[in-house]
Amino acid sequence: MARPLRIQYPGAFYHVTSRGNERKDIFRSTIDRERFLGYLESASCRYGAVIHAYCLLSNHYHLLLETPAGNLSEIMRHINGAYTTYFNIKRKRAGHLFQGRYKAILVEADAYAVELSRYIHLNPLRAGITKTLADYRWSSYAAYIGLAEPAPWLKTDFILSLLGQDPRSVQDSYRKFIQAKSDVADESPLNNVVASTILGGDTFVQEVVERYAGGVSETERPEALKKLIDRPSIDTVLAAVDKKLAGQEKLSRKVAVYLCHRLTGETLKRIGDRFGLKESAVSQASRRLGNKLLEDKALAKRVSRLEKSLVVKPKRSALGKSNPAGNKGVARVTRLLHDIERILEDFPEVRFCTLFGSAGQGRMTAQSDVDIAVAAEQRLPIETRVRLAGALSAALGLEVDLVDLQDVAGLILEQALCRSKVVKNADHLVYARLLKRLWYNQTDMMPYVKRILEQRSNRWLR
Repeated sequence: MARPLRIQYPGAFYHVTSRGNERKDIFRSTIDRERFLGYLESASCRYGAVIHAYCLLSNHYHLLLETPAGNLSEIMRHINGAYTTYFNIKRKRAGHLFQGRYKAILVEADAYAVELSRYIHLNPLRAGITKTLADYRWSSYAAYIGLAEPAPWLKTDFILSLLGQDPRSVQDSYRKFIQAKSDVADESPLNNVVASTILGGDTFVQEVVERYAGGVSETERPEALKKLIDRPSIDTVLAAVDKKLAGQEKLSRKVAVYLCHRLTGETLKRIGDRFGLKESAVSQASRRLGNKLLEDKALAKRVSRLEKSLVVKPKRSALGKSNPAGNKGVARVTRLLHDIERILEDFPEVRFCTLFGSAGQGRMTAQSDVDIAVAAEQRLPIETRVRLAGALSAALGLEVDLVDLQDVAGLILEQALCRSKVVKNADHLVYARLLKRLWYNQTDMMPYVKRILEQRSNRWLR
C-alpha cells in the first residue's frame, strides 16, 4: 500500500490525527496526557511547531498545527516517537503504540481553520466523554473561551482573529460559535477533503498540485497527488517537442523521452515501444539528459518552458464544482454565518434560518448579495422582516435579500432547505412543516434532493 501523501513547505497548516494500534487506548492516566502535552511543548521549542488547537481522547488525538519551517515529518517523529518510548518504558511493553503512520491533511487555513477547530473541540461532547465542553481538561477549548490561560506553545489568536478583533468579545463569540453546533450531528469539514489529503478551495488545491507536480518526475510525485492530475499523453508531448525544437532531430528525441518519462505516467515499456528503446534505455536516456540540464543552463531554460506548457493541471472532476470566488470564498461565508448567528440573538421569534444562493454554496465574492431565508411559527410581520433585514445589512455591510419561508415559492423553498448552510434551527417542528410542504409540492424530486432531505430530517427530527 502506498504511504499517505506528505506535502511539506514553510507555513503549511495541517489537521493531524493518530490512533492507537488496534484502537487501543494511548492515554491511560492524567500523567500520560500531561506527558503528551509536554512533547507538544518540546516540539514547539525544538522544531518550531505552532499548535493552534488540540484534543486528546482515550485512543487517539487531534492537532491543528502549523509548520513555519516546513518540517512536519520531523515534528511528528518527535511527538509520536518520544511518547511511544515513554509509554513503552512505563508499561514495560514493546512494539507499536500507534496504528500505522499519523494522518495529516494539508489545510487552507484562512478558509477552514475555524471550522476545523470547532470539529476538534466538539469531539469529547460527540464521543459522550463529557456533558460540558468547558469542563473537559484535555483540549484547547477552555483557552479559546478565556477559562484557562493558553500554554506558551498554544496559539489561539490566529483562529480567534478570523471571528473578530476585540480580544474580549471574540472569546464569547467563539463560545457561541461552538455551541451553535454542539447539539447537531453536523457534517464534518473533513468531508470536503480532496484525494484524502488536501482540504481547501479549488485555487488552493491547484496551487498545491502545480507546486508539487510541475517540477517533479512521475516516479517522485507523491502517490495520492496523482489522483488530482490530468497527465499529458505521449502524443501530446511529442507534438509539443516537435513544435518547439523543429529541425533539431537528435535533441528533440532526447527531450521527448525525458519529458514522457517525467510527465505522462506511462510505464517504461510503453514509452520504450514508442521510441524503439528497451525499458532500461528509457531510464538511462532520461537520467543523462537530466544531468546535462544541470550543466547547460540555456538548454535547461528551453526544456523548463516546454515542461510548463505541458504542466499537469488539477482534474476538475477531482476538485468538484468550480469556485470562482477563489480560496477566500469559504472564509467569507464562515465569518458571515457567525455574524448572522449573533444578530439573530435579538430576534428570538426567528426559529429557523439558512444562508442560500452563492454564499450558501461557499462561492461568495466581495460583491455578492446575501440570500437569507427565515421562518417563525407563523409568517413574520412585515415590520419585523424590515427591521431584521436592516440589522443584517448594516452589520454585514452587504446587500441582504431576506425571504420568509412561510410564503415563498417551491423553488426558493428547495434552495433554502437543500442547497444552503443552516444558521439556526431552534424549532424542529417549524422545519418539519417546511419540509412536508416541499415534499408535497415536488412529486418528482431529483434523487440528490431526496437524499439531502432525508439526511437532514433524520438528523433533526429524531
